[in-house]
Order: sequence, then C-alpha cells, then structure tokens
Amino acid sequence: MGGSYFIENLTNKLEGEAVKIIKEIDEMGGMAEAMKKEWVDQKIDQAALQLQKEIENKERVIVGVNAFITAPEDKTPGGVHRIPPETEREQIANVKSLKDTRDRKKVKETIKRLREKAQMGEGENLIPSIIEALKAYATVGEIQGTIRAAYGLTYDPFDIVKSPY
Repeated sequence: MGGSYFIENLTNKLEGEAVKIIKEIDEMGGMAEAMKKEWVDQKIDQAALQLQKEIENKERVIVGVNAFITAPEDKTPGGVHRIPPETEREQIANVKSLKDTRDRKKVKETIKRLREKAQMGEGENLIPSIIEALKAYATVGEIQGTIRAAYGLTYDPFDIVKSPY
C-alpha cells in the first residue's frame, strides 16, 4: 500500500491473528467441531464483552454513545431551531408550483432511466442519472423513492406515499 509501514504492520498483525484462529479451529477438527463445542459462540461472547468494556472505559470512542453526547433539548444553548409553520406552508406551495410547471414527460423519462440504472445493482454509478433527473426538476423525494424501489424497498420509508411513476 504505497510503502506505508504502519499499514503493512497492521496487515501483518491481522494476518498473524487470523492464522492463529484458523490453526485453533483446525486442531479442534474443523469448523463444524468448533461449533459443536460452542467455541465459536464463546469467541463471539468474548469479543462482545471486550467491545462493551472498551466502550464503557472510553478506550473505544463512539460519538453520541460515550463521547460528544448531545445535551437534552432543554439544556441546549440557544435552544432548538424550530421551523415556523408559515415557512413550511411556503415550501409546500413552492414544491407544488414546481411540479405543476415542470416538463412531466422529461421528469418521467429521467426517473425511468434512474430506476433502470439502479436496478443494475449497487455497483452502478447513479450520480449522472441523479443529476439528469435534478436538471428535469425531479424532487429529491422522487429520486430517493425511485432508488429505494429499484433496490426492492418501499418507495416511501414510511409507506405513505406511493410512486407516481
């Protein structure tokens, strides 16, 4: 990896630990035997316990769990930002106006291409298709819903809105 001694050292250490575990499993008679003897379960339990200790002792920092924890709303300096109802109404009106004035056919075509691209699998680059849909004035919700549906999920994570396409 580009001559990084640190990375090379970590890789060697990981490999050594893996080889040690594989030898231990082989000495028990293979993975099936290790599972029968509940060795695998014991190792998982030990690892979970070790992780929990590291988190509790702050040896392993997890933001929001054992470090950088957000204060409750009533103790947040400056309070919590609330969006005024009139702003919400204005934004809803803006989105409705956008949907009424955009080229629906173009939006439908770009959304269709995005869906087809997303259905090709997770390795596909969706960014060009997303940009194309945005240029046609598809909303972020329509784009997100299309990708979710292409991946076999519901169009809307709350299953309230159905796909218009």
